[in-house]
Formats: sequence, structure tokens, C-alpha cells
Amino acid sequence: MNMSTHTTGDMMECRTTRIQTLCVIIVILMSGTSWGLEFTLEGSLTSYTKFPPWEASENGSMKLQFRGLFPNGLLLYMDDGGRYDFFEVKLVEGVARLRLNLGGGTYVITLGQGLDDGEWHSMELHRASTETTFTLDSISETHHCSNADCQFGNASRNSDVFVGGLPIEYGARLSMLALPSVMFEPRFKGSVRNLVYTDFGGSSEYVQMIDSRGLRATDRSECDESNPCHHDGICVNTDSGTLCDCSHTDYIGKQCDTD
Repeated sequence: MNMSTHTTGDMMECRTTRIQTLCVIIVILMSGTSWGLEFTLEGSLTSYTKFPPWEASENGSMKLQFRGLFPNGLLLYMDDGGRYDFFEVKLVEGVARLRLNLGGGTYVITLGQGLDDGEWHSMELHRASTETTFTLDSISETHHCSNADCQFGNASRNSDVFVGGLPIEYGARLSMLALPSVMFEPRFKGSVRNLVYTDFGGSSEYVQMIDSRGLRATDRSECDESNPCHHDGICVNTDSGTLCDCSHTDYIGKQCDTD
């Protein structure tokens, strides 16, 4: 079944998928021509969104805004097709941490604090020759690449950009990831909007989502109103109610209440 849905200045073609309501959710959260896509991730073990590759070889930038509802979670990941280079941005106890490798070893930049406060924050990755600058709100730090090859992978094989998590299929194909540990990070729980790529010529474009799982139609938190999870289980909001992620506890059951 095919159907076309028009938004302000945009047209989306939606096809039947394993998530029948995906098109409806995206249309509801699509802003007008002056804003990009806004969406909310439930933060479950399988939630993620996928966007086209960012050409980050030598020049350009990637920007987005996020509103975090949990102190730990993978915000963004991309690599060079599973070889060496990668960018990983995640929240660690409410702090934004960029981990990157451009062939000369892993480097980490840490910025901000209390970023799970439910407020909107701006993030930018900017590449300029041998420099990679990470900006969070109004604070920036730059990494200077010292090895001979400072390019990020190759445009013909670089991965897609994943926001909020990666598809679970990668769990059985860790060799396809330059940073296999990314599959074991908690998923981002919260909202993201205005993902923008800017190329070396200064031309900017809002990026359209090409795949997803675990999107919500609202960012209302039933977990905050009534958390059913015991023993530090993580409460996950879904459109059909709350779920408990017990994977980081010693307990099982729907509410992490069985040892």
C-alpha cells in the first residue's frame, strides 16, 4: 500500500513497514520550511534513526539540537564503513562526550553538564582540514589531527549517520563497525530536531530520515508520572505505555522484580 502525505513545503511518500504508524508520527512532528524534522526516541534496546552519510572528509559541518531525558545514551554515530575512522557522541552522566578516530588513534572531547535536563541543547561537529571542532551550546573544543591522513574515510563507503542508536542487526555483525562497543551503549532517550549538513561551499540542507524504529508521537513521559520499574531498572516510554529495561540489573520480569 502506498500513500502520499503533504506537509508544509514538503512531500513524503510512506510505505507499509513493520511499524505501520511511522509515517503518521513523522508527519505529526514535521515542522515547516524554516525548521527540520523533529522526532522523539523512546530509548528502548532497539530504537534508532538513520540518515544519509555526512561527507566529513575535509570540510563541512553537522548540526542538531537535542533534548535529553536520561543521563546516559548514544546520541550519534558514523564510521568509515567498519575500518578505522569514526565519530561517536553520547551522553555520559549528563555530559556530552565526543570520541573520534581519524587514523591516528582515539581522541575524546567532553563538554557540558546536566544535559538530561529536558531542555533543548545545540551540538555541532565541524571539519576544517586537519581540525575537528566539537561545539555544545556556546562552548567549543578543537582536535588537531597530526597524522598524514586526516580525512574521514571515503565518501563511497562511509556509513550512514545513526542518531539515538543503531539497528540491532549490527549486533551480529560487529566486524562491520569501526567501534564495535557502540552496540553496547544505552540508546538515547529524548527528542532531536533540525539535523543539518553543511558542505565545504557553505550550502546547508536539512536532512531527511531514511529509516527508524522506536519513535514516539509525543515526548510526554509516563515514566515521570508513574515509574513501575524496580531495582534501578530503566523505565522506557512507548506509545502503548511503559516498559522496563532490566538488562543492566540482576533482575528480570516486566518490572525488574524477579531475581
